[in-house]
Amino acid sequence: EIYKIDLDHANKVLSMQEDESKPDKVQEVVDVVTTAKIITEVVTAASVTITAASTNITAAEAQVPIATLTAAPARVTAAPSKRRKRVVIRDLQ
Repeated sequence: EIYKIDLDHANKVLSMQEDESKPDKVQEVVDVVTTAKIITEVVTAASVTITAASTNITAAEAQVPIATLTAAPARVTAAPSKRRKRVVIRDLQ
């Protein structure tokens, strides 16, 4: 018969232990491994969420300068102090 590893594998291993003097240590190891698996799953899920959020933030940042540039041209051309290659630049000071 083929032995299949499933979610109850840790409990099966604990039940097979012949040495009954160290069940607390074995249970502690099982708890640590289970916690590590849960942390790994949470971190993996969080990294997918962060990656998706980073993509959305990048798209939002690309939209912000466009709105700023459409509102600013009247102020920039109003008081030019330097002219170079037909581009008007105004010193803010």
